[in-house]
Amino acid sequence: MKRLMPFLLVPLLLATLLTACGGSDPSRDSSLKEIKVAYDPNKAELFEDLLKTYNARASVKVRGQKLEIPQILEAIPAGDLIAVSPDSALWLESFDRAYQESHPETSSIIGTTVRYATTPVVIATWRGREGELGVAGERGWASLLQRSSRDVSYRWSHGSPRASASGMLALTAEFYAGAKKTFGLTKADADQEDVRRYVSEIEKTIARYGGESDAALIEYLLKEGPNALSAMVMPEASVFDFNRRSQNAKLYAIQPAEGTLMLDHPLVLLETANLTPEQRRAFLDFSRFLTGPDGQSIVVKHGYRPVDLAFDASKSPLGGQGLSTNQPRLLQMPSTGTLSYLRAAWSSGLKRRANIILVVDVSGSMEGEKLKRTREALTSFIKQVPSDEERVGLITFSSDVEEAVPLGRLGDNRQKLLSRADQLTAGGNTALFYAVWRAHRLLVQMNDAERINVVVAMTDGQENASSNFSGRNLSRVGTVPRITGNGATDVDPLRRALTQSGPGIQIFTVGYGAEVDLNMLSSLATSFGGQAYRADPETIRKLYELISQNF
Repeated sequence: MKRLMPFLLVPLLLATLLTACGGSDPSRDSSLKEIKVAYDPNKAELFEDLLKTYNARASVKVRGQKLEIPQILEAIPAGDLIAVSPDSALWLESFDRAYQESHPETSSIIGTTVRYATTPVVIATWRGREGELGVAGERGWASLLQRSSRDVSYRWSHGSPRASASGMLALTAEFYAGAKKTFGLTKADADQEDVRRYVSEIEKTIARYGGESDAALIEYLLKEGPNALSAMVMPEASVFDFNRRSQNAKLYAIQPAEGTLMLDHPLVLLETANLTPEQRRAFLDFSRFLTGPDGQSIVVKHGYRPVDLAFDASKSPLGGQGLSTNQPRLLQMPSTGTLSYLRAAWSSGLKRRANIILVVDVSGSMEGEKLKRTREALTSFIKQVPSDEERVGLITFSSDVEEAVPLGRLGDNRQKLLSRADQLTAGGNTALFYAVWRAHRLLVQMNDAERINVVVAMTDGQENASSNFSGRNLSRVGTVPRITGNGATDVDPLRRALTQSGPGIQIFTVGYGAEVDLNMLSSLATSFGGQAYRADPETIRKLYELISQNF
C-alpha cells in the first residue's frame, strides 16, 4: 500500500511534554477558557476546520486569529498570543526578532514546535499546457528558464522572497539547481559565478513577483483565468484549492525534476514571560489533536500531506484533482544563515529590476494633512529603494498632468525626486484616470521587457477632471482613448483602455483621507496585478517595503 511520506515528523517528545506538564487535560484550571493562536491566511480553510472540530470537544477553546505575516510580527510583541502557525518555519527567526526588539531582556521565545501538515512547492501551469515545459520527468527550473527565455509571451511568477515563504523556497530551489546539488547548499555555493548566473537568468524572465499571500494569488487566478499568467510557483495545496473551486480551467502541478522544498506549517508555542502552565497544557492538547488521527484526516481532506507516517495514501483527495500523491524529490533545507544570504543576494542584484513611475495627486482636495502624508510617503519610498540601478520617475497631477521627473536611473534621479517631493503644493481638480493612463502609456512606449514595469498612484481618489481628456486628440500627447464612464468611481473604461494599450504593467494605489474610495482604487490595482493600500502612518513608513514585495 502506498503511503504519503511526511517532510518533518512530530517531535517524539510530545507525549513526554504532555505528561511533564501534568497531563493533557487543561480543564483543571477552570479559570482558563481559551487560548489565542494566530495562523496565516494560506491555510485558513484548513485551520478553521481544525478549530471547529477541536473546539467542539475541548474544555479550553482555541481562538484562531487569521493574520498575514507582517500582522503576526506586529502582534507578537504585545504578548497576548499563546502560539502561532505560519506556513513555514522560515518565519520563526523573524518572530523571535520582533519580540526581542521590544523585550531586549529576553532570549528566544520559540518554544515547542509541532508540524502537522506539509505541502511541496510546485510549478503550476494550466492543464493541457504542461507540455510547454517539456516532457514528463524532465520539467523543472531549467525547462521553465528555457521556455520563458525564448518566448516573451510566456509569463510566470513566484512570490517575493521578502514576503512569501513559497517564493523564498522557490529561490532556494533555483540556487540548488544552479549548484547541481540536492543537499548541503552553502554561501560558498551561492557565490559561485555560474550559480549566480543561472539564478539571475531565471529571475530575469519572471513577469511579476507576487507580494500577496498564496491564497490571494488563487483569488486572482480564479478571477482572471489563463490570461493572467502562463505558470505560477505555489504550494501544491493551493493548486488543489484552485482546482476544487474553479468551474473552468484547471491547474497542473509540476514537481521540479531538480527538486523542491516543503512548506512545513508548524504550530509554535511562544515562550513569553506570562505563559502559564495551564496555557501550555492547552497548547499541547491542541497539538496532540492536530497530529492525531482526527486532525490528520482533516489535514488530508484539504489537500495537504500528513505528518503521520502510517496515513493511507488512498484516502488523499489529491488524485481526484489531478495531482500526484508521489513524494517529490526533496532538497535539504539550508541553514538560517544561508537562507538570509540567498535573500540578500537576490535583493542586491539577482532579481529582475524595475521601472517605477510614481503618480502623485496634488489637486486641491489634497491640501493639508493629506499632502503632508503624501510628501512623507514619497520621501520614504525614494529613500528606501536600495539599488541605484532601479529606474524611478515622478508624475504629478491636478487639473492636468506634469512629468515632474522623467523616468531614469535612481542613482542619477534620487536627489531630484526628493527635492520635488519636498516642493509639492496642492491646487486644482483631480485628473486621476488621465494621470494613470499617461504613466501607463509611458511604460508601454518604452517597451522594456527586461524590467518589471510599475505604476504607483498616490491619491485621495476624488476623480473629477479626466473627462476633459477622455476620447480627445491632444497636442504632444495624441489620441486619448475613452477613460471615463458613469461617474468618478467607474474604472471600467480606464481598465479597458489600459488592457488594450499593453499587458504586463502592474498598478498599485495608495489612498489618502477618510473619504477615499478604497474599493475603487483596489478594483483598479488588482486588475493589473497590484494592490491598494490605505495611507495610515505604518503604510507611509514602510511604503517601499510593502509595494516592493510585489516586484
